[in-house]
Amino acid sequence: MLLSALLPSWKLALDAAGKSPKTISSYLDSAKRLEAYLTTEGLPLEPEGIRAFLVAERDLRELNPRRPH
Repeated sequence: MLLSALLPSWKLALDAAGKSPKTISSYLDSAKRLEAYLTTEGLPLEPEGIRAFLVAERDLRELNPRRPH
C-alpha cells in the first residue's frame, strides 16, 4: 500500500484526535511532499520501505539545498 493511500484514514484519526484543521492540513501536505520526494528520488513509496534516515536526508536537503549530502 502506498503512503498516499493511507492519508484518508490518517485524516480521520487526526480529526478524531481533535487536531485543528490547520494542523491536519499541514500534516497531510508534509506527507504528500514526502511522497513526491520519494518518487523523484526513485525510493520506495510503501510505508514499510520508508526509513527514518530517508526523512532526515530530505530534511537536510531542504534546509541546506546547496550543501551536498
